[in-house]
Amino acid sequence: MRVPIDDKNWAELTPVGELTKLHRTAVNEFLTSEYDPATGRLVIRASVDDQMAAALLHLICTDWSFPFAPPSADPASLNRLTLQQDEKLREAIQPHINAIKGLNAPVPENEVPTPGSVS
Repeated sequence: MRVPIDDKNWAELTPVGELTKLHRTAVNEFLTSEYDPATGRLVIRASVDDQMAAALLHLICTDWSFPFAPPSADPASLNRLTLQQDEKLREAIQPHINAIKGLNAPVPENEVPTPGSVS
């Protein structure tokens, strides 16, 4: 799927529905389970976020309009992006990250029986 990066540039990404265990393993290599006790939310250090994005983009960014190789051919090419371009690319892969973390998985209705539904 093609996503816009800025007014003239785009990136070709593997669709979220085509992610595999390989993608999850690449991202999870950098993910550590650290929870903020005050909020109960997962805490991710900025360096981990950078590493996860790079690992995933190496696997799912197969082409782009920039005049240098895409991350699937040269992972170091990500270092040539401006901060704004990098930010747009990260926004584009957020659904991928969420899928890998299980954050956008469908939730079955009536997951836990209610007292009125138990016989």
